Amino acid sequence: MKRLWLKIGLVVAILVLFAVVLLAKEPSKEKGLAQFLFQSLEAGHYNPRVANNDLGKRIYTLYLKSLDPNKRFFLKSDIEELRGFQSKIDDELRQGSSEFYDSSWDILQKRLKEVNELTQDILKKPFDFSIDDNFETDPEKIDYSQSSSDLKERWRLYLKDQTLLAYYDLITEPKENGKFAGTKESFDPVIEERAREKVAKNLKNILDRMQQENDEDRVDEYLNAIANSFDPHTEYMAPQGKDDFDIALTGTLEGIGATLKQDGEYIKVVEIVPGSPAWRQKVLQADDTILKVSQGSGEPVDIVGMQVTDAVKLIRGKKGTEVRLTVRKPDGRIVLVPIVRDVVVIEETYAKSAIIINGKTAKKYGYVYLPSFYRDYKTNSRNSADDVRAE
Repeated sequence: MKRLWLKIGLVVAILVLFAVVLLAKEPSKEKGLAQFLFQSLEAGHYNPRVANNDLGKRIYTLYLKSLDPNKRFFLKSDIEELRGFQSKIDDELRQGSSEFYDSSWDILQKRLKEVNELTQDILKKPFDFSIDDNFETDPEKIDYSQSSSDLKERWRLYLKDQTLLAYYDLITEPKENGKFAGTKESFDPVIEERAREKVAKNLKNILDRMQQENDEDRVDEYLNAIANSFDPHTEYMAPQGKDDFDIALTGTLEGIGATLKQDGEYIKVVEIVPGSPAWRQKVLQADDTILKVSQGSGEPVDIVGMQVTDAVKLIRGKKGTEVRLTVRKPDGRIVLVPIVRDVVVIEETYAKSAIIINGKTAKKYGYVYLPSFYRDYKTNSRNSADDVRAE
């Protein structure tokens, strides 16, 4: 078993190292990495697939589904244009070509721009909720839009549905006096406008994130489609994904111990992990907005407009190193918060137990809760089997 884990670890390490090296090189990095991954899977997968047109079709289907899972961007003509690559993908991967990858991304970028414009136009006007519309939410039951006008209609129905949901949230949201913002009996155009604005803001964040995807994000999706084409349980793990996997597996990380979220163009603190460096330091609090990050006395990096995943990369770091956060407090004060990173233990990862007593019979029942399996192979410390046994 240990030998198997060593082999798996070696493969992951090689792939991650190769990804890091290639991502730092030329714009054609995806060609080499895709070729390397494909050849590694052909040679080392426990149940290798025959690299033929059928495998290419699976990669084609999985990748396009990852790019547009709800069929709200590509047109049917786009899919037909890309369909010609199905029989060539396996050959491309052997030769280190990326024509399918490049073409699909170019088309998606064009559709993203188109959708951005048409959705802004749709959300400028109030929706007429006196008209009944049918909106299919299952993408498996619909085809891609035939034309740009069909695509706009699909988005109109989707945004109408989202606005209705937002409207309901607003009228059922209690005010400070305990009353509701609106009533279910009468339609309020002012609340409808607020609902549309809320939907527009959320959609803008989604489209901005999609348009701001960097080369690493784009490559990851394609590589994962290649890995998934061999079987559903084979996945490509990018460097960031490997870090997250290690955290989930061990229940520990090296950082400051703050849970963050994306709030428009800002990064906000959701909570502080008890016992963490941020908790011990007592200055960083929930609802603070992080504006800049610097490594020790280095030059601060402005993270306004940055994706939360990219901000986390700047904030996490090795135990004993210092990170300085420029933070805006809820009252508007700007504060510099220096924190020395340490090992953060995520207690929610670990097994817990309790004795439950039946109030009527006085019988005692043992309850053991295991959120997930975990094991730290680096330090050979805590693992789920020993913890459950101890509980």
